[in-house]
Amino acid sequence: MLKFLKPVVLIALLASVALISCEKGTIPTADPSGALDAEKIKFQKMKKFVSIAWDIPLNEVLFDATNDEFSFGKNKMTKDEIENLYDISNEYKAKYETN
Repeated sequence: MLKFLKPVVLIALLASVALISCEKGTIPTADPSGALDAEKIKFQKMKKFVSIAWDIPLNEVLFDATNDEFSFGKNKMTKDEIENLYDISNEYKAKYETN
């Protein structure tokens, strides 16, 4: 009977130690500043995209926040229009953006 009881006690002891030592996992929360950083990065990429696609110097690509539009040269386009063009510009991304 003692031969049977010894492994059972040992297994129970190891299991209890393992369960006690487990740290309660914390659920990672979204970092709100990370979302803002991603938006800023995408905005800068879109600005560079306009500069290269329309052959305009980067400092001449302007953004009007009140009208939510880019102006460059004699052209004006909304941010959504530029974003849509940028999102589908796979060839541009392959050539000018490195990951």
